[in-house]
Amino acid sequence: MDAFEIVISDSPYEMLIRPDAPDSPSLIDSVFFVRTDSGSFPYQDWTDFSLCLLSHWCENMLRMPTGKNAKCTLYFMDGPYWFDVEKKGDVYEFQGQWDKKDYHKDFEGSFTFQCSLEDFFSEILRAFRKIIKILNQKQAEEAVQNSVKEIYRHYKKLVSPYLEANDE
Repeated sequence: MDAFEIVISDSPYEMLIRPDAPDSPSLIDSVFFVRTDSGSFPYQDWTDFSLCLLSHWCENMLRMPTGKNAKCTLYFMDGPYWFDVEKKGDVYEFQGQWDKKDYHKDFEGSFTFQCSLEDFFSEILRAFRKIIKILNQKQAEEAVQNSVKEIYRHYKKLVSPYLEANDE
């Protein structure tokens, strides 16, 4: 299995809460990409709607069929990028995909990593906690912070059966 990380802005100033919807945490925009030892996808410094992606990805993985070769898709909100996910025994293979005909024609190669469901959900929860930390540093509206914390608690409860007892 591969080490991977969901990268979200380290700087609170890189995270944007849309001014047209300051109380809507679903519109938190930040640097958001997946990094492994072999590269980044869609690419380093890609920006997207972080909270939406974490929620959607978690939901899609939870709803993925349990069969041996089950499949699902994890889409990015912006741009023509997604992961095709296939269960191979106890391992999940993530294959980065993009619409080659419309965007980034110079994008070459492939992006693949494998992990357990436990590792995937642990990384999702870590990314949620990072958003909470950034919002706190940025001194975001209390309603936004509370909403994000509630979303985190919701998904933590949903994925807890897949995690070790000692996970945060």
